[in-house]
Amino acid sequence: MLERLLREVSPNRLAVTEDWRWRVEKALSKLGVTDVSPLIEEAIERYEELTYPERKTVGYLLTIKAEEQTKLFGEFNVGDLCKDIDYAFVEARAVKVRGVKARHFCGFKARDSEFRFEEVGYGFLSHSVNCVGIVRRTGLNAGFKAVNCRLIILTS
Repeated sequence: MLERLLREVSPNRLAVTEDWRWRVEKALSKLGVTDVSPLIEEAIERYEELTYPERKTVGYLLTIKAEEQTKLFGEFNVGDLCKDIDYAFVEARAVKVRGVKARHFCGFKARDSEFRFEEVGYGFLSHSVNCVGIVRRTGLNAGFKAVNCRLIILTS
């Protein structure tokens, strides 16, 4: 099913402003997918062989799941689900996510959201607006070009 979704999304690699999220949502609708969890699990199993655009698509799947879970339960506790995933929660809107570790560009272009992790890779919350990030350890460029965001690095 993941392969079908990735084929369906197939973003134009030359388009700079293409609405990637819309393409993912349209593909999910066309394929009749209501629960993205199995797709995320399948992607994690073969993540290293995915291309950059395919990895970003997986990030959008996590965004959709986080928005859904935040609406239902007030928070999405991912544990270490994102430890090997780039672009987790890309363009997330009004989410509250808690986890152990996330890789690079977690929360990229997020809005009105809160992220709490033990450790994140580089680019955490970059290009985000009105977000809060609470971490113990972060990579380079955390909060790069972020607007009205708070990055709290816990030391104890």
